[in-house]
Amino acid sequence: MIEKVRKLLNGEYENRLMPFFWQHGEDEATLREYMKVIRESGCRAVCVESRPHPDFCGEKWWADMDVILDEARRRGMKVWILDDSHFPTGYANGALKNAPDELHRQSICTSRVPLCGDDERTEIDVHSMFPPAFCPNQLEQYILSAMLADAPRFADDRILALTAVCRESKEQIFLTVPEPGEKLVWEKRDGDWTLFITGLSRNFGPHREYINMLDEKSCRLLIDAVYEPHWEHYREDFGRTIAGFFSDEPELGNGHIFDNEGRLGGEQDLPFSSAMTEELSARLGADWANLMYLLWDNESDAQETARVRYAYMDAVTKLVREAFSRQLGGWCREHGVQYIGHIIEDCNAHARTGVSLGHYFRGLDGQDMAGIDDIGGQVLPQGEDAPLTGTMGLPRDGEFYHYMLGSLAASAAAIEPGKHGNAMCEIFGNYGWAEGVQLEKYLADHFMVCAVSIILCPTHLIRRRFRILTVRRIFMRTDIIPSIAISAR
Repeated sequence: MIEKVRKLLNGEYENRLMPFFWQHGEDEATLREYMKVIRESGCRAVCVESRPHPDFCGEKWWADMDVILDEARRRGMKVWILDDSHFPTGYANGALKNAPDELHRQSICTSRVPLCGDDERTEIDVHSMFPPAFCPNQLEQYILSAMLADAPRFADDRILALTAVCRESKEQIFLTVPEPGEKLVWEKRDGDWTLFITGLSRNFGPHREYINMLDEKSCRLLIDAVYEPHWEHYREDFGRTIAGFFSDEPELGNGHIFDNEGRLGGEQDLPFSSAMTEELSARLGADWANLMYLLWDNESDAQETARVRYAYMDAVTKLVREAFSRQLGGWCREHGVQYIGHIIEDCNAHARTGVSLGHYFRGLDGQDMAGIDDIGGQVLPQGEDAPLTGTMGLPRDGEFYHYMLGSLAASAAAIEPGKHGNAMCEIFGNYGWAEGVQLEKYLADHFMVCAVSIILCPTHLIRRRFRILTVRRIFMRTDIIPSIAISAR
């Protein structure tokens, strides 16, 4: 113990802090000065933030990376690379623009037609009712048109199943889907029925030029567009100066923008891919498509609804694990580097589709560290109970942030052998300039106690020429992890 304390006081400790180094295409002198200041502050690594750069994976990018890596080699620093040109990870640096339609995101969705009264011959043009209209929320009303201005339009929408459900008896009738241009003809029975028109569409949501997290070939586009070019340019640095790649908040991308409450049973499209057909058939049988309406219907048999929703989420999250997380992580380890990052966890979003990946542990399974994110006032002193709203007036679950967020990372680090006990937290961002040293120390201490051992912080802390001071230490297993505070020089 005394020897460890001596080493810490002499600056002989493993690096536990790496700032995001935002890139805007600065000149060489500026890049070298920033690397110098970052190293003098005590940081021995940076995560190169690629998204503001005007020429990611272009000539200017490689020129800037040459400078950053040269400084890192001279100063004994490690470099991590954020792995995309747009937020969130999954844009694949625009690779989807020229990719085949089948590699783009796909949704399963449903339209409903109420059919009430006496038995009668019913004729319905079901093809005109699918896909259902996308109803923008308040935020999307202002930004969706701009986001979709250049979005592709896909022509492979199709109906999978027509399921008629009697509200009184809960009886299901599986109807034959008519050919395009023809109408459904059905001799409806007495009672109140609902016809569910369930099918597939690629024309939903704001991120139509993002990879499909359920499709291995689609996810491979990110590797080919970002990871492979870095290997071609800097293979000698992989595993030496280049430590690895960082994915920021990859998402399934269905539903509404920034909607953390996208639960099954709500009015939203849901993620799908060709691989889901086999997965759902194995879990639910040959008539799986006719049962998909239960992903939205909240009035049918609760046990059957739970069975179908469980099968769907199990299939989705296992495909995410294989197609995205393990594929990227496997590529990194084959090339001598590590793969890290985090998903959106806000208010348990990590267990849902939409802005996250549906399953915290499966979503990060292929990564070499457990990862979480604490930004925008999520964790606050005595913030377990209040305020009830956070950023942009959205609901804030103080108990989740205070008690569960750090435990997610600690749990993944402990139970997954490939993570070797390492947990990472992106921290301090979006708290505003009112965030001071005392709050930063509180946040660092809070997550260190939760067993988070590596911290990523915004570059503006370094820009203001802050330096790292070791203020106290805690004992965890056989390691001493320094708690840190940031103070102005």
